[in-house]
Amino acid sequence: MSIPLPDQPSGGRSQFPPIGDYGFLSDCETTALVAPDGGIEWLCLPRMDSPSVFGAILDRDAGSFRINPAGVEVPAARRYIPGTMVLETSWWTPGGWLVVTEPLEEAAARSPGPPTTGSTGWTAAGFPDHPWRSFLQRSALTLKGLTFAPTGAVVAAANDFFHFVADVAVAEGGDLQIMYGVHGERALQESTLDHLSGYDDARPVRIGNAAYTQRQHDVWGGVVGAIDLYTRAHERVDDRLWAIVQTQVQRALEHWREPDQGIWEVRSGPQHFTFSKVACWVAADAGARLAEGRGEKKLAAQWRTAAEQIRADVLARAVDERGVFTQRYGGKALDASVLLIPLFRFLPPDDERVRNTVLAIADELTEDEMVLRYRVDETEDGLTGEEGTFTICSFWLVSALVQIGELARARALCEKLLSYASPLQLYAEEIDPRTGRQLGNFPQAFTHLALITAVTAVIRAERAQPR
Repeated sequence: MSIPLPDQPSGGRSQFPPIGDYGFLSDCETTALVAPDGGIEWLCLPRMDSPSVFGAILDRDAGSFRINPAGVEVPAARRYIPGTMVLETSWWTPGGWLVVTEPLEEAAARSPGPPTTGSTGWTAAGFPDHPWRSFLQRSALTLKGLTFAPTGAVVAAANDFFHFVADVAVAEGGDLQIMYGVHGERALQESTLDHLSGYDDARPVRIGNAAYTQRQHDVWGGVVGAIDLYTRAHERVDDRLWAIVQTQVQRALEHWREPDQGIWEVRSGPQHFTFSKVACWVAADAGARLAEGRGEKKLAAQWRTAAEQIRADVLARAVDERGVFTQRYGGKALDASVLLIPLFRFLPPDDERVRNTVLAIADELTEDEMVLRYRVDETEDGLTGEEGTFTICSFWLVSALVQIGELARARALCEKLLSYASPLQLYAEEIDPRTGRQLGNFPQAFTHLALITAVTAVIRAERAQPR
């Protein structure tokens, strides 16, 4: 659910509950958002991108539904039943207790294959026995809930996602755009719904996404890198995925010297963004490993050589006089996306430029220790207004600090970020560093994915220390 940010805090008490107080339900075909009073305030039927049946989160007159005892407005407690997406709301009345159980997961429970959101087993295996384990489990379940089961759109189980990518790639002749509809729709025309007031009067309410036409070069590295990661356990990439790898590496090598709109989908025109070049390197580097695994030694050597050319160009043009990676070629601004440089193994974590960059972002691109994606007064992005800190970027910083050996600082930041989780351990896209209020898209898939990576990194690093 994409929720626009208010331009400024509303005067007095808002009619809208805080974004972070909503619960999230999913059956992997549609989703719902449940207000803290138990009301269903967002539900689209029959699928995730259908018109809304209840939409009170975007306009208090747009409809909601709830079951509650007469005369009682505030429930006594809310929780997810452990290991599931089932939300349980408890109400106390003078005559006794009422417990409302909201599953919305029959379809997920019926899905074939691995255990899904209806099973306690889906997140039990693989997560460490640790006080932070519940955050890992809730994030994994949220990612599963944000998956459209019929096609595998959005990352869930890797096999589902790659089936979706493969189907789209075949339909597109190998060319992938940066986003699709959940059934693989290519055109995502953006329009406004002017009859809705918007969350907390944040206008306009938009549907669709005009960014689908943008050129974002990181898509090639994202796809090939994901296939490389997925197939390591399988030793060899199959023919269908190999065809995708070849096409995506070729596109990266054809276009990496050109500007693009970058990972943040800027609407101000293409630039030579550093991370976009790094992502093209990922495509060539990961592609070379996959080619080697298929016995394509000549092709692997060609792609490895191309990867080194890209890396040399980045090192020559994207590092400032301080030895810090900048947002774009020839610029001075910092950008949180370059925190992925050590995580993608573009350079080793003990490289001085990596350390300089991570510490510069930690010290200069943060508000109350939480990371901005960039400073809006230093970046022409075609948008207006201020932003909160981006939680995915803050979790990237945790992972990067672990990489460069700053474990104590990484743990302290991780603890702080976990303290900002919603009462149901969910995260929006942004956090207001002044109030701790969650802002923007909710729940945000990339944030929960970055949480899993960061928390796991801290736990592993601590356990690897000599006792």
